[in-house]
Amino acid sequence: MITIHHSWLPKSSLIKVMVITTLVISLLPGLSSTGFAAEAANPSNWRYAKPIELQGSGKYGALFLDDEVYKGAREDLGDLRIMDDKGQFVPYYVDSGAAKAVDTQVVYKSNVTDTVKKNNDTLIDFRISPIDATKDIQGNGVVLSLPEQAFLKHLELHGSYDGNQWELLHKDYVYRTEQLEKNTVVLDKTVKFTYYRVKIIDNVENLAFPQLQLIHRTRATSWQEFAKTTSLPYDTKQEQGQTLLRVRNDNRLRITKVQLEAQGSFRRSYTVQTADGQDVSIEGKRELYRLDFKDVQLQNTMIVGAVPITSPAFTIKINNQDNAPIQLTGLKVDYVLDKLVFERQEGRTYQLVYGNSGAIKPSYDISSFRTQIEQENPTLAKLGVQTEAPEVARGGQANSSWFQTKVGFNMIIIAVSVLLAVILGMKLSRSKR
Repeated sequence: MITIHHSWLPKSSLIKVMVITTLVISLLPGLSSTGFAAEAANPSNWRYAKPIELQGSGKYGALFLDDEVYKGAREDLGDLRIMDDKGQFVPYYVDSGAAKAVDTQVVYKSNVTDTVKKNNDTLIDFRISPIDATKDIQGNGVVLSLPEQAFLKHLELHGSYDGNQWELLHKDYVYRTEQLEKNTVVLDKTVKFTYYRVKIIDNVENLAFPQLQLIHRTRATSWQEFAKTTSLPYDTKQEQGQTLLRVRNDNRLRITKVQLEAQGSFRRSYTVQTADGQDVSIEGKRELYRLDFKDVQLQNTMIVGAVPITSPAFTIKINNQDNAPIQLTGLKVDYVLDKLVFERQEGRTYQLVYGNSGAIKPSYDISSFRTQIEQENPTLAKLGVQTEAPEVARGGQANSSWFQTKVGFNMIIIAVSVLLAVILGMKLSRSKR
């Protein structure tokens, strides 16, 4: 608060000082709406720019970010701006990562109708029990109950509408070891059979598979999932019974899966940490394995993050104990791209600017209407060739002065107000004399 000592001012003069000071304070924030408080739409404040190549027509446009944007922008994407040809910022919202996916699963039970032994093979027929008599039975996978002992068996899965004419659906295998098992057969498509036959190949032990469940899994997405696969550079180091696999993510991609390529047989536990030592949350059991048998190879060398990994580097720590290190031959990652949605106008051109460490993350009203906007099916645009502002490239953030920040602007208001009050007070004091 500004305090004016008014013992030496007449009442009328004091009123004049207070009115003028108040007027100045009220006008400055108004001026700031076109300059300071509203972010200056100056492309030179942003290091990088990409033209937005609009496709088709429509009220709303959408674009996917690319590797160059992730590399040049801040990690929180708070410095992204869409600018039109009038030099004005255009509001947008971000759909982050993969589509908002909703998985549903319907499970059907079954009854065994027949079991037949042919040579060394065992044929087990199941009839599916419908959940709703008015709806078709649908499935894209089956789950079998497994014997308790360790085994590995190849099988064939057949389907039938009447239990007489059979169609081969899939060839696969199931197994159980001391710690691992596979009891699911996934189909390439959804089928509507009522009867299923499981043919266990070379079942000389007469292993029993008494139950079968038909599964129908579906996934609904609010917009098409956009994912890519790429290779990343990495190096390895052996340290105290551990293999330290350091992966470089220079472009700060939003990594959802890491696929290790390896040789030989192994079974290892592991952890994942970011460059600053923070643990990365992983879906499922933290275990890598690869087991070679005569006719089949069992493996799980996929690491799935609970949330996308965006760190510029991360380390996979593989616990070898007394075993030799895993023979790694390669590494690939799956990553997802973020989508920006904005309101477009016919005849206008737009560009995406980014690379401003001092920019404040914007908050636009458009994000409150994303449900309605998605129903409009925004037209997908493309990003053009990246350009770099010369001033920024040479000397950091050009024109991004301290007075353009909120704190700097408030300091200016206070300083100007105090200065005006002092000057007016001095003038009124002289007139009094």
